[in-house]
Amino acid sequence: MTKTITITSGKGGVGKTNTSLNLAINLAQLGQKVCLFDADFGMANINILLGLHPAYTIHDVILGQKTIQEIMMHNVYGIDILPGSSGIESMADISQSEVDSLLNGFSTLPNYDYLLFDTAAGISKQVLSFCLAATETILVITNEPTSLTDAYSLLKVLTANGYKGLIKVVINRCQNAKNASQTYAGFKQSVDTFLKREISPLGLILEDSKMAEAIRLQTPVTSHAPNAKSSKCFKIIAQKIIADEILQEDELSSFWQRCLGIMAGPIKMLPKSREKEGTAPPFRDESIIIAKEIGLLRQSIEKITKWLCAAPNGTASPPPREKYATAPPHQLDLEAFMQAQLLDEKNKRSETP
Repeated sequence: MTKTITITSGKGGVGKTNTSLNLAINLAQLGQKVCLFDADFGMANINILLGLHPAYTIHDVILGQKTIQEIMMHNVYGIDILPGSSGIESMADISQSEVDSLLNGFSTLPNYDYLLFDTAAGISKQVLSFCLAATETILVITNEPTSLTDAYSLLKVLTANGYKGLIKVVINRCQNAKNASQTYAGFKQSVDTFLKREISPLGLILEDSKMAEAIRLQTPVTSHAPNAKSSKCFKIIAQKIIADEILQEDELSSFWQRCLGIMAGPIKMLPKSREKEGTAPPFRDESIIIAKEIGLLRQSIEKITKWLCAAPNGTASPPPREKYATAPPHQLDLEAFMQAQLLDEKNKRSETP
């Protein structure tokens, strides 16, 4: 039995793949058996982050030319990697015989403790299929307006399709824990108000120079600089994932049957219901972003941005709570933020390179 987690984002460029890779490595370092599946079939990026050149990919399995075991890259920084393939337009278009071949191949995989899926960014059918089939989805966001609005759009579509799994949020590229807390609070209020969908914070990744350095060297920051702020944040998040007793285990064959079945069937991209009094309006266009629903989120973004511009180093106090669009304190699980705040303060006193 395996715990399946899909890691996704509303838009590209927020550090989703970096998050997937470093979380997988940290889970392995904590004694878990982990497989990371590069599920971005348009622009597979995990191999690029690691400087790897896989000889074969999932595309070769679909074509029946290789088996899952033959394309698997074993023990890369302690994890197994199932390489995706750049240029596959859609797994939804594969034939039934190819589906059967994939299911047979996936059934031969060993039992992992965790199977992580690094999806493409955005709201494609493939992204939604991996999210809807997984028992947990980790949504990576930053405090940038486009990241927040696109992440909201993704959550709206998942909700419209009846997603019942857990949704955890990771706030990336944070200056400090206070910045992350304010960003999450504004995002959560919009989700609570309009989507009525439960989400919770999984943690945050503090910005540091070691992360950018590791990317240039094509090495995971967890291995390149284990004492860096970002590396310690990844470890905290991995520990929280392991400690989570709610996340259910799943049969790999059952997961793949669900995932491929969702890909082959219809997915709701637009809700059918008409606007009703006292409820949020219907979708207006293909971007899935609704002006009225997103307005509250935009207001929070503007206030966060003004605060950050006034105090780029996070030294100033945030605006008074009554003037801030935040969720009620009891709705926020601040454990991760408190841990990161202590980490941030410790690193200010002494940071080991």
